Amino acid sequence: RNITLPALGVVTAVGGIVGAFGWKRLVGIDNARAQLEGMGYELEDVDRISAQVTEAVSCGMMTMAEGTSVAAGALASGVEEGEELEKYIKLIDAAAVGMNREVSETAMIFNRVQGSGKLMTQELNMVEEAMPGFSAAMAENAGVTLDEFRKMVTDGEVTSQDFLIVMDEFAGGMAEAYANTWDGMVANTKANIGILGE
Repeated sequence: RNITLPALGVVTAVGGIVGAFGWKRLVGIDNARAQLEGMGYELEDVDRISAQVTEAVSCGMMTMAEGTSVAAGALASGVEEGEELEKYIKLIDAAAVGMNREVSETAMIFNRVQGSGKLMTQELNMVEEAMPGFSAAMAENAGVTLDEFRKMVTDGEVTSQDFLIVMDEFAGGMAEAYANTWDGMVANTKANIGILGE
């Protein structure tokens, strides 16, 4: 009795945690899939996109629900399905870690740049505020001074492709590196418990 009652309490508590994490994961994925369906994608399209998201979020810090939501926004902004979508999701994951921002906020910045086809001052300032040195890296990539680069941005001469290339060089490996830290391992453990609960 002294052994079985505490053991039963532990099992019940663990079961509750696993169930709660699993339920949160299911609800998040369901909402994100509904976004895709709301955009006019058929069920088989949603399944195919979900498979691409699963591939993109492995080894990173983004959850499946976040990844599916990012995919919906990315597709609406003109990102192509397949390899391009997977790379885009991974890059947002890395940038979110680098900027220490929520995935949804980072995705909003990326999608605004992608949707307009160019980097504008407001988005550049949002990135620079959280990731100092990014503007300098962009200027170096363009082969101009920082002042000249700022003028190029104001004039709409910096493309979304330029932005993605420099972001990949600047922050591309941050999510994977963070996944190996203590906080990253804790977050991934929670995600795995959620998968089990699901």
